Amino acid sequence: IKSGGKKAYEEARKGKVLKVEPRKVIIYSIKLLEYEYPLLKIESKVSSGTYIRALARDIGRKLGCGAYLSNLRRIKIGEYKVENSVKLDELTEDNLDRKFNVL
Repeated sequence: IKSGGKKAYEEARKGKVLKVEPRKVIIYSIKLLEYEYPLLKIESKVSSGTYIRALARDIGRKLGCGAYLSNLRRIKIGEYKVENSVKLDELTEDNLDRKFNVL
């Protein structure tokens, strides 16, 4: 996301605050997986361009208690799914070809 022609995350890392206009996103689903006060674990399906940290912030604001992420794990993006992944130290030409048909 850019604001005034500058990348917002780069400016934020410098301690600068930029005004970033809200964007429309689609939240297809949010599922509560675990809850043990004060922590909850959710799984969400969202449109491209959705910032999950911003979603957590917005949920916290709506509840009047604040919220942030302590962990974020992407389990799917496009056609790529975590269950089809291979650990880097286990990657071989054979499983690369079998999983992704690239060789």
